[in-house]
Amino acid sequence: MPKGTPKNNAEPPKENTFLRREIFVLASFAICAYLMVSHFGVGGMVGDVFSSFLFGIFGFIAYIIPLFFFGGVLFFVSNRGSKKAIIKIIAGVMLILFISALSELIANSFESGTAFLDYYRSSSELRNGGGFFGGLLVTMFGTLLGVVGAYLVLIFLSIICLILITEKSLLVPLKKGSRMAYDGAYERHQNAKKRRTEERIRRETQPMEPYPWMGGALMFQNYLR
Repeated sequence: MPKGTPKNNAEPPKENTFLRREIFVLASFAICAYLMVSHFGVGGMVGDVFSSFLFGIFGFIAYIIPLFFFGGVLFFVSNRGSKKAIIKIIAGVMLILFISALSELIANSFESGTAFLDYYRSSSELRNGGGFFGGLLVTMFGTLLGVVGAYLVLIFLSIICLILITEKSLLVPLKKGSRMAYDGAYERHQNAKKRRTEERIRRETQPMEPYPWMGGALMFQNYLR
């Protein structure tokens, strides 16, 4: 290749990449803010359409979907190319779906045979329940495992998602709490044992005093004499 000929596959300047990311973040923030105000009826006709759609899809937690969306964008931009970040984002999406299903179980009693579109319409109009996705999961787990089983599975899966997102085990605080309780009980036992030992030593070293009734008995004997 002759000298001075620019490469066709040259990487874009870092400044352009930074500007594109900044524009992407600002656009995401604008979308998030618009969706948030739309939930409160001040987004106009278009905002009402988007708000009804989000409530129909996710149910009650549609209120926090814009915040989750913007947080996910920031996290992805800050950790671009990281496989761990992608796993956390997927875990976050699944956590939202599981919370939607729990919201459906709490707000409405499970009825086998309910159509998925009924979940969508109900949540879109009343702004409660779990929406389409929540109804889908409730139907699947409720039919296979029953209501109690659905609760247990959804709570368990939500905990797994939280562990993947935070990278912290929930057993560590329990272990610390158990250790603190054990140390406290052991310390109280040792203090009580120490007090008993000190009391026993004090009784052994203290000279024996006559019993109060012995003085009265001696006086009575002297009187008889």
